[in-house]
Amino acid sequence: MEEFLQRQLDLLNSFICEYKDGILPLNLFIQRMEGIVAAVDSAEFRDSTFPILLSMEQINADAIDNSRKLTDSEKDIINKSMVELEQLGDAASRNRAFFKSQATRQ
Repeated sequence: MEEFLQRQLDLLNSFICEYKDGILPLNLFIQRMEGIVAAVDSAEFRDSTFPILLSMEQINADAIDNSRKLTDSEKDIINKSMVELEQLGDAASRNRAFFKSQATRQ
């Protein structure tokens, strides 16, 4: 299980880098992050990432719905969200109990 969790954290960091480098579009980044959250199956991880990803999703949806690029203020919010996700990944790396799933606690 330890290897699996490390792989998810490595993917999280990889996706953040790919987004920052312009390789990964925001929509695909969000989808991949949602995949990591589902794979990890941890209430703490899900609850911690939910508000971050929701904010990103709302910005992304508005841009897509209005066929426009992100504004500078939206880019700032997304960049802050990326920092929050990086910090969350770092915290999770230091504290693996963060990843305990509901199934393992029962």
